[in-house]
Amino acid sequence: MLKRWQQLNHYFRTRFILQPNFIRLLGLLVLLWALHRWNTQYEGSAVNRLFQQLITLSFYTLLIVPVVTLLLTVVSWLWNWNRLRHLEPGQSFRLMARDRDTTVLKMPQLVAPLLGRLQVLLQTNKQLWISKRNEQHRKPSKSTWALFEQQELFSGNYETYEIIVRHVDMLGLFAIPVGIPWVTEWIVPPMGGLPQSDLPEPRVTEQMLQKIKHWKKIEGEWLHYKKFDWGDDVRRVVWPVFARSRELMVRQPELQEPYASHVYIYASFYQQYLDGLAPEFAAMMADHYRRSIWSLLEAMETSDVQFRLAPDQSAGIAHVTGHQVRESIARLEWQLQHNLQEYVKPRKASVLIVHSGTDADALQQLISQNKTLPHLVFIPLSGILKRPLRLRDWLSWIWLPPPDHRDAIRKRWWLSPVRQQMLHNEKRLQQIIADAQRSGKIH
Repeated sequence: MLKRWQQLNHYFRTRFILQPNFIRLLGLLVLLWALHRWNTQYEGSAVNRLFQQLITLSFYTLLIVPVVTLLLTVVSWLWNWNRLRHLEPGQSFRLMARDRDTTVLKMPQLVAPLLGRLQVLLQTNKQLWISKRNEQHRKPSKSTWALFEQQELFSGNYETYEIIVRHVDMLGLFAIPVGIPWVTEWIVPPMGGLPQSDLPEPRVTEQMLQKIKHWKKIEGEWLHYKKFDWGDDVRRVVWPVFARSRELMVRQPELQEPYASHVYIYASFYQQYLDGLAPEFAAMMADHYRRSIWSLLEAMETSDVQFRLAPDQSAGIAHVTGHQVRESIARLEWQLQHNLQEYVKPRKASVLIVHSGTDADALQQLISQNKTLPHLVFIPLSGILKRPLRLRDWLSWIWLPPPDHRDAIRKRWWLSPVRQQMLHNEKRLQQIIADAQRSGKIH
């Protein structure tokens, strides 16, 4: 039932010709007709005759003007449809990044309705892209650019399969679509700008670049042996080795290393509620989570801290810089294969990032099995969907879609059965982290 409703809603948003303003126009025509019937009961005075003429003029104006705008829109639609159906989509359309905040769909030059506009929709596997505005370019060739703002898009790896060009008349009464199949891939990198806490210090030594506050033990020194010399501590003699080889061997003492070079970041994308989350909820939460991770890495880049991102899935990249880091994070998706126990390496990890969908039992076990976890970042996800509902929000579900697609997702979140489970899990995770901080296991 829910799937059928989503299909119907998608059809009204992309293919349905009549727009909300057409309903308002019908309401005005009915109102004028009612005023005309009421005014005929008081015929005779000059004021009534003048009022009757005004009503009649308004009624026929509201009938004729929409017909004219519809004809103008049909002419534009026929011209663009005839041109687009002869084009090869793979060679005629191209997605490109105009700047950090804008993605552009470059198309052949299209003609908008007189005093109207073109609205370009890009259908993807995750989200319907809606262009806010279009631009006409004449150099190096005549083309139309559909501009999509990055802040309106969820970060991630997208697969597109159709372009829909809607011809909207000047009154917003009609929108005649033209669909063009087009398959391609595009990555929307996460946007930064989210506040972050103090930066963690490195724990892994690949080069002695940065002195750290908390000295760390060098891995594997207790496994290094040497022959017994005069003055060595007898308590360090490895007696099992002596029993086998009849040669005295002693363990080398553990060393304390004051230098480290790299911050290893473990960002878990394990989402225990993935099966119960609607796709729009999962996409919006993943977008916020990616943005939070990128904000942390962006802060490290500006402070000259070298980091390595250790992904929990093969789509990630272990260590890259600049734009490649953003693309690597954009490819990471929610998964159910790798929990914290098999993913995190506590001796390497400088930062462990968890979220509202993290398994609280797995985090509790990870903390109890290790002496210290230096830096743990918890990112709550349910708060991004929190929004008070108003009466007009419920009424808008009848016909009018909200101007912001994120608001539409927030409204549906209140009816989701996963909402209470995630809120309960958030409180439990926060309590586990608070207890670990009080005990000194987490900085």
